Amino acid sequence: MANNLSQKPWRIDTVATTGTQIAGRIKVRNIQWASAATAGHVCTIVDADGNHIWSHTASANNYSVLDNINSWWFNGFRVQVLGSGVVFIDYE
Repeated sequence: MANNLSQKPWRIDTVATTGTQIAGRIKVRNIQWASAATAGHVCTIVDADGNHIWSHTASANNYSVLDNINSWWFNGFRVQVLGSGVVFIDYE
């Protein structure tokens, strides 16, 4: 599969090693990490300046988590680490 940033929610399954996946100010409602294959895999999201936004470590095989982050504003973002699975970003 490939990242899909053309419809809501954004679907990200490939990390961006540099730069941003989404530029500009973004108001994010929730972040979901689904289908992390193995316990211990990590997902980390940073803003355009490299500041930590969100991260989780899978506590079990086939791990999923949904965090409602109450419409926080971010200055761009990129999925920096994704051990496995897919990240869904719901935004306004």
